[in-house]
Formats: sequence, structure tokens, C-alpha cells
Amino acid sequence: MNRVGGKNDTFREHILSEIAIGVYRGGQRLPAERELGERYRVSRNTIRRALSDLETLGILERRPPVGTFVTADALEKAASRRGRAEFDVTFVIAPDQAANPQLQQLFNSCRRHLPEKVGVSVLFSDLDGEFPEPGYAPDVAVVFGNYTDEQLAAVRAGAKELVLLGHTHPTCKFIDSDNYAGGRLMAGHALENGHRHLAVLGPRGADDASDFARRLAGIRDAVSEAGAQLQVCRMSLDEVRNMGPSCDRALGEFLRRDPELSLVMALYDQLALSVIDFCHRRRLRVPDDMSVIGYDDQCYVEFLKPPLTTVKGFGEAIGARLARFVRAVMEGDADGLELREMIPPLLITRGTVSARGNTR
Repeated sequence: MNRVGGKNDTFREHILSEIAIGVYRGGQRLPAERELGERYRVSRNTIRRALSDLETLGILERRPPVGTFVTADALEKAASRRGRAEFDVTFVIAPDQAANPQLQQLFNSCRRHLPEKVGVSVLFSDLDGEFPEPGYAPDVAVVFGNYTDEQLAAVRAGAKELVLLGHTHPTCKFIDSDNYAGGRLMAGHALENGHRHLAVLGPRGADDASDFARRLAGIRDAVSEAGAQLQVCRMSLDEVRNMGPSCDRALGEFLRRDPELSLVMALYDQLALSVIDFCHRRRLRVPDDMSVIGYDDQCYVEFLKPPLTTVKGFGEAIGARLARFVRAVMEGDADGLELREMIPPLLITRGTVSARGNTR
């Protein structure tokens, strides 16, 4: 669960951050005050003062009795409010990554660990145009998305420092979660609990270096070393968009090919929820008849019945490490610094993995 301090300015800046990374977009209604209070652990008075401040700035609009909405030009007004900072960090984010949960975690973590004099801006761009804007060169450009080497070179030429998040690279600085190790954690936990008939469900990913591809590689290697059986379904983008029917088809095919299938590893939590839904509709008990492991540790999965066993990728730790690098650049201590770090993930064991395997 997200937690922020009880002060008005802290909550206000947190809402601004979530608007910046696309959690709340122009024209979107914010949750009700009561829900915001429960989500962020702040009082109703704090929420009302912060929302009133943001309304005065033109970032939010109250529409009684419907609710509070993000204005269409909220991002521009937030940026003009901050003005030119002593030190600038620009997050360059591929448009299709706006809802990425790890990005949201690391972005807010980074901001919490940066001093106030650091100006943070966000650019949602496919980098087909010029970077940066004429007359503006950020001190640090932080890139999150699948960009070509040519596009990265353009960003590197327009910023003093370039850091990639969520991707490794042979020549660029990067910070990433060790997705290969995360895949091995998933498979290792399944094997330790006696499961020998396994399946993996996930997107194809952009390439062999994508998060999903590396998670799958870790799973494959661990299962192969153990001599267990593994089925894999890598879903296309269209199949992911039509997730329910696509999961039903994949899981039905898994069971047809291997009636002894006892555990499904989903390469992200939302797919794990579709697996659990499939089991419920097939009258398969989770975890007694079918065990499930997810990935990402979304804020709601610990409240499922049973709570989901998953892998936590530590977006918070990546954000904190990025903030330390930014501080080093500010202080002139980053010359020659090789930032090529893989943050190890953590397996969160809960209630969706049986220790006995298939009991059907």
C-alpha cells in the first residue's frame, strides 16, 4: 500500500507525481476523499487542503456532486509552477509504459529520496522527434521503454547523463531488477514444493532482453536442471488485450496436453488473477488442485483469498539507487562511475502454492 506523510504539501506533491506518470490523466476523476484517505493513510482535512491547493493551481477541477477531475492541461501547469530548477532530471517514458507498476513505484521512490532543489519532469515520447527541446538540456535523462540505440544516442547527446531503467545495455548506464533471478525464484519455489508438471503464461515481450523474456529464461533453466516438465504460452499483444478468453484458451490447452499439470507461473500478477478466475470457473481449488505464482507484488494481491504468492521486483530499491546516482552527479562525484546494477528480487510466499502438487 502507498503511504505518505500526514502533511498537506507531501500529499499534494504525491498526487502531482502520480499525475506526472499517468496514474491519473487529464479528464480522469480522482477517487473519493474517503478512498484517498484509506489509500494514502492521511486525514480528510489534509486531503481537502491539498485538493483545494491543486484546484487553485488549475491542476484539478471540482465538479460537485460528481467529484474532482484532473484538468486537460494539468501536466503543463505543474511544470510551469516549478519553473527552472537548480538541477534537472527528465524521465523519458514510452507511452505504452505509463501504467507499468514498477515504473510508478520507482518514480515515487526516486522523488522521495531527492532534495527539493532537483526539478523532476516527465516526457511521454516515442522519441521520433527532437530531444531535448531547443534550449533545454537536462542534467540527467532517465529512460524507461524499448528504444533503439539511435534513439538512446540522441538522448545521450542531449543530456549530461543517461540512465536506463528496466533494461540492460552494453554501453549505457542502467539499473534494473534481475528478472532472470526472479524467474528462477518462481520455478525454484514450485520445484521445492514437489511440483513437476508446470506451465508458464506470459506476453512475448519486445525482444529477448525484455523483462518477460528474462523471467521466462530463468524459469526454463531452473526447470530444465531439475528435469521437470514445462509448457509455455507466450501471448501476442492482441491476446493480452483480450486477456480473459486468451487465458482460457491457453490454460485449457495446457490441461489437455498434460492432465497432471499442477502449477501455473504467470509472468505478471494480472495474468495470475486470470489463472485464478479460470480455476474458479472450472471448479479447481487454488492451491489444492492448481497452484499459482505471479510476479510484481501488486498492492492488492496480498488481500486475495487465498493471497497470491508472487515475486517483488523492488521498484522502491531501484528508485532509491537512482536518487543516489543523481546526488553523485550533482556533487560532481559521478565521473567514471560505472552504473550497471541488477537489483535482486524477492519471493513473497503466501497462500496459492500447495506443498503437495496436483491432488486431482
